[in-house]
Amino acid sequence: MVTHLKPYGGRAFSHLGTSIVFKQEPRAEEDVFLFEMRMPAGNGVPPHTERNKEAFYVLEGALEVEADGQRHRWRPASSFPSSPAFCTRFTTLARNGCTP
Repeated sequence: MVTHLKPYGGRAFSHLGTSIVFKQEPRAEEDVFLFEMRMPAGNGVPPHTERNKEAFYVLEGALEVEADGQRHRWRPASSFPSSPAFCTRFTTLARNGCTP
């Protein structure tokens, strides 16, 4: 089944300048968790694991992702799948690619 949601469409909340819109919420462990997140530079999510697969796709700005001990910097149009077994942390970067 394919579900199309408009930008900002879906269950949403905001916290400390970050907005999250849930696009597809998993019903089973094998489902993918899809969400749209907008964060100011320097905001991020501390190390954590998920029970579902995750995928990151950068629309604008830059994102630093640490997954399973490996650090990656992603720019617009780049993507990264994450396994439920990975311990993942991510931070948004300033336009020059450095944390503020």
